[in-house]
Amino acid sequence: MRINPQQSAELPQSNAEIIDRENELMGNLSLNKELDFVLTVNDWIEKFGGGLAEKKKVKVRTIKMTKDTAEALRYSSKFDRSRGFMDRLRREGEEVARGWLQEWPSDRCYPEDAGYWPRPRVY
Repeated sequence: MRINPQQSAELPQSNAEIIDRENELMGNLSLNKELDFVLTVNDWIEKFGGGLAEKKKVKVRTIKMTKDTAEALRYSSKFDRSRGFMDRLRREGEEVARGWLQEWPSDRCYPEDAGYWPRPRVY
């Protein structure tokens, strides 16, 4: 499960924002490495078959919060445990998940479905 954003709409300015962005990127390294390995094995199955022929390619699909919410979250939001904030995120999560399930099965899968469009600059 990805909990850190891949993309950031704004360049971090303060020391806290810079450190937070660095931590987000480092937190994604392990997950990205695992996802890359899944894609690599899928490529092997497609290219070489052979002993891999009985293996099935894996599709990884992602569910994301809305772009507006992702861009509005700041470092301080990681410490916001207020009921209103959590309820708002939970409601949005339910809405996004329902929309995602309505599109099921979709041909879109990782990495094409991992980012927002248009893609912001990655910082």
